[in-house]
Amino acid sequence: MISITSCSRLAIATICLAASCAFASDVYKWTDEDGNVHYGDRPVAGSERMDIVSRPTNPAAISARRDNAAVVEPDAAPAEEQSAAPEENKRPSRAERNQQRREKAENCAEARERLQRHLVARRMYRVDENGERVYYDDAEIQAAKERAQQAVDEFCAP
Repeated sequence: MISITSCSRLAIATICLAASCAFASDVYKWTDEDGNVHYGDRPVAGSERMDIVSRPTNPAAISARRDNAAVVEPDAAPAEEQSAAPEENKRPSRAERNQQRREKAENCAEARERLQRHLVARRMYRVDENGERVYYDDAEIQAAKERAQQAVDEFCAP
């Protein structure tokens, strides 16, 4: 007589659940009589199976995209911005502000990536004028991490 322990039951249940999730990944597309496109997990008459490919998520790329999308304004400038004001008193155009925001978002993403690299690095070094690696001591590593955090604070502040 075979006895199944509760741990074994849990393992079997987990495997069955994972297998059922793998089979439930089909997506179907169809157009109704009014011309509306629909998507679903079950085939209907006239539907076609979609080839969906998934990739792992890159949190840094998503954060950079979110930062860029949140700050962009339309390029159309209102009439009051197009007035002939003296150059020193003139506000930047909407396109210039958008460009500044994009640059800030790019700098923010780069600063976050640099900070993350510093936080997970086992050893840090710089390359000297002879092209040789000079490894940082503990104080230099801490200073580099602090500079990276300051850059994140500067570029990622609202």
